[in-house]
Amino acid sequence: MAWCERNHLPYDIDPISIFEDEDIPETPMEAFAIDGDVLKYNRGSGRCVAIPEGVRVIGAFAFADSNLEKVRIPTGVERIEKGAFSCCELKVVHLPESIRYIGAHAFENNIILREISLEGVREIEKRAFAGTGLWSLTIPASVRKIGDEAFNAMNYAEQLTIEEGVEEIGEQAFACPESMRVV
Repeated sequence: MAWCERNHLPYDIDPISIFEDEDIPETPMEAFAIDGDVLKYNRGSGRCVAIPEGVRVIGAFAFADSNLEKVRIPTGVERIEKGAFSCCELKVVHLPESIRYIGAHAFENNIILREISLEGVREIEKRAFAGTGLWSLTIPASVRKIGDEAFNAMNYAEQLTIEEGVEEIGEQAFACPESMRVV
């Protein structure tokens, strides 16, 4: 958390309506720094971003500490690197099934993030979703490795479902409220 410039304080958040990818307009290419198939960083300041086709990797800290609320990630993106969306204001993220790897701290401290789909993901690194506002979580059968404290401090979580297939679960990967139901 030391690299997060903004101090997020816990507060009650009204339930949000789930958005569709169509709600996010195309984002001009000039809004991004892209090297080959790696999105290095976001030059824009918009609250909604559509990542362009052809990107395979969302680079380390590409959108970190921004006011980003909605992101459309196209099919073909395979990796989300360290801290890529940390300390943003994301509410809901729809990950394409092409994503295989989610780096350390990738979504950490998105306290209003309520929903995420992890279908297709194989590896989730340490603290990738720590400090998020996820209400419930399903770890699909595609996931093989979950890093240390990957889902730590999910203070709003009510239910956790882990499907068969996970081979490695790191220390305190799910250090969450005692009231959370594990299925």
